[in-house]
Formats: sequence, structure tokens, C-alpha cells
Amino acid sequence: MYPNPISDESKIHFTLNSTYNVDLKISDVTGRVLSRQNFGKLTGTQSLKIGANTLTPGYYIAELRIGNETKSLPFTIK
Repeated sequence: MYPNPISDESKIHFTLNSTYNVDLKISDVTGRVLSRQNFGKLTGTQSLKIGANTLTPGYYIAELRIGNETKSLPFTIK
């Protein structure tokens, strides 16, 4: 994820060698889910945007689910 901390928007870059269902969930530090996005089936090089315009300054966690695997990406909104 770059940039982090975020003032406007950030991007998560990754490459998939096969086709996978991709979901992105944004939560605050208490675990409250603030947004969910389903990107459907993706393959190849990807760049997902996270916008800061709907989030107040603070700490958050982006959970990127690719197939059955989940990766937690902490980030900060300035």
C-alpha cells in the first residue's frame, strides 16, 4: 500500500498468476467495518484504490482477501 499515511488516496498493488475472487474490507481499530468492496474475479497485475475522503483521521485496517487468503494492511489517514 502506497502512500501510507494517506492524505488523498492510496493504492494496493499486486499480481495474480491465476484468476481469484478479490474482496477489500476497511475496518477501524475497534473492528467496526466501514466499507466492503467485491472486485469479482481478477487476474494479472492489479491496483486497487483506497480513498481518504470518507474516513476521518486515524488508524485503519484494510483486509485484502484473494481467494481463501487474507492479508491485513494497517494504514493511517492524516
